[in-house]
Amino acid sequence: GTQTPLPPSTCALRESERHPTRPLAPESIGLALVVKDLGALAAFSGAIVGSALIYVFPAAMFLQSARRRRAREFVVEAGTGAGALPRIKRREVAANWMLGGLGVVLAVVGGAVAAKGW
Repeated sequence: GTQTPLPPSTCALRESERHPTRPLAPESIGLALVVKDLGALAAFSGAIVGSALIYVFPAAMFLQSARRRRAREFVVEAGTGAGALPRIKRREVAANWMLGGLGVVLAVVGGAVAAKGW
């Protein structure tokens, strides 16, 4: 069959969707007035984002995956009447919690060191 087109009201873009960078202009100007050294700002954001990408996000993804896998195994094994023991080792989960915590600590330390450059 043929498809009916969407009504014009659902196809129309809002002003902010047509020009997505326009709302950022005042913030950029304000930031330029306050921050004189962009290298320090880049170091600060690099410390935070780098630590999150290297330590925090992978640990969080593993922990979420382990939680889902544990729930799935519980449902499968509960139906058979067998005990639902997770296949994820407790040490591995604990190590990822510590890795995420280390990432937060390193982000704080790196951010503090970078902030001294301002």
